[in-house]
Amino acid sequence: MLFGAVNPSGRLAETVPIRLEDAPSYLNYPGENLHVRYGEGLFVGYRGYDARDLEVEFPFGHGLSYTTFAYDDLRVAADDDGLTVSLTVTNTGAVDGREVVQFYTTGPQGIVRPPRELIAFTAITLAAGAGSRVEMRIPRADLAIWETRARAWVVQGGEYVIAVAASSRDIRQEVRVTVAGDPVRVPLTPDSSVAELMANPVGAQVLGKLINDRRAGPSAADTELGIDTAGAVAAMPVGRIRSVTGGRGLTRDQLEQLLHAANTTAQ
Repeated sequence: MLFGAVNPSGRLAETVPIRLEDAPSYLNYPGENLHVRYGEGLFVGYRGYDARDLEVEFPFGHGLSYTTFAYDDLRVAADDDGLTVSLTVTNTGAVDGREVVQFYTTGPQGIVRPPRELIAFTAITLAAGAGSRVEMRIPRADLAIWETRARAWVVQGGEYVIAVAASSRDIRQEVRVTVAGDPVRVPLTPDSSVAELMANPVGAQVLGKLINDRRAGPSAADTELGIDTAGAVAAMPVGRIRSVTGGRGLTRDQLEQLLHAANTTAQ
């Protein structure tokens, strides 16, 4: 390998930071009293460096080579079972070599998630000057996130960015693709918003009059301050509905009965 008889093709499975203080786990490791808190959560490793846009010494997926590779014609097709990703990889150097092709995804906005995540990788060996088509299948389940409210893995619908790269910081090409989301039924609880409960036919029937009465007769303080409380009420947890009806309306027991009926109807 040192004399070029064999081309190196290993890749880093971690990020090498410029400073130890840049590491996502710096404030939590090694912990104390035999207890370590994994405070970086989803932003472990390269995800944390990317989220904070920090320069690094060597990025995740980086590796050395005596040759170079070109990535061209990236294509992504979505179907009910996942994604098919393909591209052409060409050895553009004078030495035979092996390249590790990495695929990263950026999901739709609206939830907390890393800016880019490794979703697949494959290795290809090419003679000097040779090229080949690489195709990867990404199962739909690999796009799923954990929905804490529904307590289930779900695929978020929307636009995804699929990137092909030689490392997490060496992005060669990107393609956008629209993926249909999974239907998600989130159980209604006292912490659900008034708007969420109003979207349920049972909830709308019971809450409609209370909300309409509130809109029809805003308080003197609201009028004096020029406050439109409709948006605030819609975002309010239903457990606090009595606070915007002057203590009238639903008792705690009545709210529990309403939520049970709404959840049963949603099924």
